[in-house]
Amino acid sequence: MSSSLLLTAPNVIGLPSPERGEIQMPATYKLIEKRWPQIERLLANEQTEDAVSLMERLAKEMLSATITDEALFRDALTQARQILYDDIAQVGRSIVEYEERTSSTLKRCAAWDQALQPHLIKLITDLQ
Repeated sequence: MSSSLLLTAPNVIGLPSPERGEIQMPATYKLIEKRWPQIERLLANEQTEDAVSLMERLAKEMLSATITDEALFRDALTQARQILYDDIAQVGRSIVEYEERTSSTLKRCAAWDQALQPHLIKLITDLQ
């Protein structure tokens, strides 16, 4: 990974503590734990296009998983997805001539992630 590119893993967001019984770790976090090391490896090997593609796929998988996770976790999981979008934008800002591709990725995400569409639009605008 480029020395100027420092990304935040989406699962740094703390989850609220359940007040009742045993609640399993959200499926969304399991996805992040599985995919994030792959993304970091791709970026370290300067396979930016593959990394951003995997980040987009992770965002879509996170959105689907969040719907099935406990309601208690949904706000934190939405915030985790926002961090992932911020990471995608950071890739676009950090790699010369990659802003347009990153902007296209974020536009696709904005088309299906209604909850974070305003944030995505801001990121797209900032990249242009």
